[in-house]
Amino acid sequence: METITTNDFRTELYLNGVTSEPMGLYSNYYYTELKNEWPKLYDIHKGKFFDEVTHQPSDIDFFLDFIDTPAAISEFSIQNIGRRTVTIVEDSVNCIFEPENLNLVIIETNGKNTEQIRK
Repeated sequence: METITTNDFRTELYLNGVTSEPMGLYSNYYYTELKNEWPKLYDIHKGKFFDEVTHQPSDIDFFLDFIDTPAAISEFSIQNIGRRTVTIVEDSVNCIFEPENLNLVIIETNGKNTEQIRK
């Protein structure tokens, strides 16, 4: 084990998971999100982003955001939409099919305008 000084909260979450997971301890909610992606973006030993990430940030395909604000975007916070329960990283996937959604319209049966809406 080596001593690493962190200056980024994501590195702290990542290292917490790295040390906890092998012992079967609680590794934190965000570790599963960071496990595969953070080491690709951030040099943990040097405490800085890799040059290609800094020079070409539009190529990044991973973001970890905490939404904790009274702004309108907070409607998408974890406490409102829930945590993602499964994250899959799989290179062999070549297409994704959306589930078929039936065209259903739900109308209140005893409303004032139920007949009019039904028509």
